[in-house]
Parts: sequence; C-alpha cells; structure tokens
Amino acid sequence: KTGSNLTFNSANGTLTATSFSGSGANLTGIDATAIKDSGGNVKIQAQASGAVYTGIHTFGSRMTVPTASSNPSGAVAGDIYFNTTDNVLKAYNGNSWLLAAGSGTIQGGNIQTYTSGGVTYKSNIITSSGIVTVTGIAVEVDYLIVGGGGGGGCLGGGGGAGGVLTGTGKELTVGTYNITIGGGGLTGGPGQPGATGGNTTAFGFTALGGGGGGSHQGGSISASGTSGGSGGGGSDNNSSYGPGSGTSGQGNNGGNGVGAFCQNSCNRRGGGGGGGAGERGHHFSELENGNYGNGGAGIQNSYADGTNYYYAGGGGRANYGGQSDNHAGDGGAGGGGGGATGNGGGNYGQAGAASYGGNVGGAGGGGNNSSNQGGAGGQNTGGGAGCNGWSRSGGNSGGSGVVVIRYPA
Repeated sequence: KTGSNLTFNSANGTLTATSFSGSGANLTGIDATAIKDSGGNVKIQAQASGAVYTGIHTFGSRMTVPTASSNPSGAVAGDIYFNTTDNVLKAYNGNSWLLAAGSGTIQGGNIQTYTSGGVTYKSNIITSSGIVTVTGIAVEVDYLIVGGGGGGGCLGGGGGAGGVLTGTGKELTVGTYNITIGGGGLTGGPGQPGATGGNTTAFGFTALGGGGGGSHQGGSISASGTSGGSGGGGSDNNSSYGPGSGTSGQGNNGGNGVGAFCQNSCNRRGGGGGGGAGERGHHFSELENGNYGNGGAGIQNSYADGTNYYYAGGGGRANYGGQSDNHAGDGGAGGGGGGATGNGGGNYGQAGAASYGGNVGGAGGGGNNSSNQGGAGGQNTGGGAGCNGWSRSGGNSGGSGVVVIRYPA
C-alpha cells in the first residue's frame, strides 16, 4: 500500500487510484470512450453518432427521448421519438412508424378480430352513415372506402361501380368522425341514363359514386353514359352517345355500345358494360363467360376479416332481340348486377361474384319482354346496376358503398 488514495497489488502488478486530481492529459493506456463493469466488460461505448448501451440500464426519475411534430426522415429500425402533435411515443420497425406505448380503440360498425400474416387485427365494417369514435390514444389504420354504384341505363350500358380508395397508416386522433355511406343510383329509362351513385366520405377522403349507364331513346337518339368513380357503359348509339369516364385513382371507364342505331340487322345491338374498380367495362363485342358487354371486375381487399373479397364491380349491359346469340352482360365481380334482355335474343346477365358478408347483386331479367329490369348492385359493395330492357324505366339501383378500417389489436 503506497497511500490512502493509491494502492499497489504486488500479486498482479496493478496500481489502483481511488481519487484523482489534475487534467490527466499525460496519462496513457486509459480508454476514455468506454465504461466497463467490474468484470471488464464494456457497457457503454462512445461513437461519433452517440453511444451504444449493452445490457440492462436503470435510469433515475426520467429518461428524455427526442421530440418532433411529425415522423422524422432517415429512420432506421429501433428508432424512437415522442410526437408532440399527437402526444404519443412512436417507434420505427424498419418499414413504418408505429405507436410504441399505450393503445387506442375504435367504436362503430361491425367489429371483427382476426389474424393475418402473424398480426392480430381489429376491423370495423361500416355499412351505414353515422359516427366513429376513437378513444385512448391515436390509432393508425388501413382503410377501404367505396362509393355507391351507378344505375343502369335502358337498352344501353350497365351502371358504373362506385369509386374505391385504399391506403395504410392513416392516423386517427382521439375524437369522433362523421361517416357518410353513398347510396346506389336508380336505373334509368328511355332517353334517361341511370342515376349517379352517392359519394362515400370518411376521414377526409371522398370515394365518388359510380356513373349511370347510357340509354336508348329512339332511332339514332340516345343518352350517353355518365362519369363517376367508374363510368357507366355507353348506349346503343355509342359513336355519339358513348360511355362515361372513371376517375383516376378510383375506377375505370365504361365499355362501348354498338356504334350506331340499327333495328335487328346489326351484330350485338346493345350497350357496353359499366366500369369496375379493377378494369374498364367490357365493350358490346367482347365475349366473356358466354356473354357480351360484361361489367368490369372490381378489386380485391382483405381488411374486413383477412379474406380477399371483391368490391365495386360494374353492371352488365342490356341487349336487343333479333339474334339468338346476342347476349346481355354479366355483372362484374364485386356486386355488379346483370343486364336484362330486351325482346328476346340470347342470355340474360348473371350477377357478379359476391363481396364480404355474401353481399351479391341480382341477375337481369330474361325472355321475350322489353320491360325486363336489370339486376340490382349488391348492398354495401358499390356495384353498378345492370341495364334495363328498352321499354323499362326505373326499378333496381346500384349497390350502396362501405367503409372498412383495420388496425393491430
């Protein structure tokens, strides 16, 4: 022992100081960048960008993390910060910023719990207008928003599907949100296109209603299909009265009807299929599954319960008799209604594939009857209605819209 603050161990040749004064500038062999435990293991290692901690660390009364009003850029997995806008702690998982502590819940609609891809989700399927309430803390949701489907025409085009909006990571802060579910548009009559479907609004987004199908009036005069989320199919005078346009990012155009008026002699007299969220409406001359002028297929989405369902299929066209193989159009997958036959002809249109909850549209009317009505769009699918026979006004409507949200349980 050499002094009260300095001890020499002759067994291993180490010199231990219990206190120190001065700058220590001339000392060598000391790693000033690391803190070690009693076993010589590095627990804190300084780096240019900060320090690396190893093991379990106990802090005093508090630990301060970085703060920001929005998600920082350039994040790497494991980063955390406190969001001062929403007053929540967030962590980056390598793909997105997630809530790091606490939980929020959402009330409204039909609530489901399911597991997909190893993640357990809660979902809210909202089928009617009302209020959604978020409690606890802010929640980040994936969303599907579908507008109401358009009405079919008369000896013309199928109704266009409602517009579709999907996305992920939408933050809903604590509070209430008004939801409006768009209704389906009524099928038209001679010279009157189908009505446009209603818009669905939720969380600052608007999914547009589908356009109405075009309608024959008399001779070379018709009414064009109208535009919307997806456009209504064109009339049987398509060169002058064509299909409606879909909205970019929400849907597709309607299909073309036969170019110009003819009584019975032209091929495939009738309109075009209504546009669907997944594809345009089929033209009067395009054969699919045995029928012409089918509604465009919708898109698939799994947010409701982990199973992919179609939403927002277009309505099928109506034909005009004369040719036994001049068929009406099927509804598009996702609630599209089938088109009717008018004064005989070929097949009537079948309903498109069902959506969540088994919701499906209707088949069109068949047989030698000019007043056959097109099939309805499926409830809460956004499907377009099928087109009526040439003398039928009104009847069925496009399918109503829907809102689906999900978030990790």
